[in-house]
Amino acid sequence: MASPDPQIVLTLAADIVTAKQHLARLQAKWDSFFVPNGVSVPIAAVAPAERKPGIRPTNADSLTRRIIALLDSDTQVHYETDEIARVLGEPADKVQRTINKLVFKKKIGRHSRGMYESINAE
Repeated sequence: MASPDPQIVLTLAADIVTAKQHLARLQAKWDSFFVPNGVSVPIAAVAPAERKPGIRPTNADSLTRRIIALLDSDTQVHYETDEIARVLGEPADKVQRTINKLVFKKKIGRHSRGMYESINAE
């Protein structure tokens, strides 16, 4: 195997450093949206799951768990269905059906018509 060109290695190293700095800025921005009381919500908790069609999600990436994680991320905030759907990247009708089931099972609270909240309010 031939040795890599030192100039290419230096350029690549600089690109990696820049990418890490950019990622840190993105993480700080993410945390500004979803960090209540200094507790970070993992991006995977609210990001749509990467999976093949026809494969059921695992418990960790189910829509139910992602909705609960989002509501628990800031117990002082009340969310609308459309906002939850937008943040989670899921269709609003699917989110609404899941929310209705969660409210019925008393896993989340309905603050007012169309507004939902965590039941873990402090």
